[in-house]
Amino acid sequence: MAAKLGLTPKFVETSFDGVVPGIQGRRYDLAVFGVLDKKSRHSMVNLVDDINTSTSIVVRQEDASGIASIDDLCGKRAGAGNGTAQVTDLQEASKRCVAANRPPVQLQVYSSVPDMFLALTSNRTDAALNGTPPSVYRVDRTPGLAIAGKPYRPQPYGIVVSKDRPDLAASVHKAMQALLDEGTYLRLVRRWNLESGALTSIGVNTGK
Repeated sequence: MAAKLGLTPKFVETSFDGVVPGIQGRRYDLAVFGVLDKKSRHSMVNLVDDINTSTSIVVRQEDASGIASIDDLCGKRAGAGNGTAQVTDLQEASKRCVAANRPPVQLQVYSSVPDMFLALTSNRTDAALNGTPPSVYRVDRTPGLAIAGKPYRPQPYGIVVSKDRPDLAASVHKAMQALLDEGTYLRLVRRWNLESGALTSIGVNTGK
């Protein structure tokens, strides 16, 4: 995408909860961080969709058969990234557990995805909830991990652009659409085993 824009990217690592404030404060021009394109975010930033996603539950392989959905995490330690939709998902699941006279989910909130998966592989948490594309990538490269059950809540990820930079959002949209039209986009998602989430067109702020 940077090549299409005629730019050289400079990558800056940040925490998930710092993405939107960083874009709004112009510390970053763009953010590509697995940010769900949700209607609640449209008043704060623009989101140029780059892939369809969902949430997956990653566990150790020996635990996968006992977890079919988020409602099977009652009484278990479950991790999610700070500021993500998965934190809310686990809080709501915990309420359902209690209502069914089952132990609540032991929610563990992490400041970074690597920290969360390190906790999973070192048996300090029982499940890690994350977007499906990065979850597939992580499981493919980490022996002993598996995705439990089926992914839930399909929704697009978006490249985050400041609301007061509509020209930049339009340029990013044009570049992404060009990559899709010429076939580069599909080659890339196939390379990373993400073809199931491939878009057929690039939208802006399409999430609900």
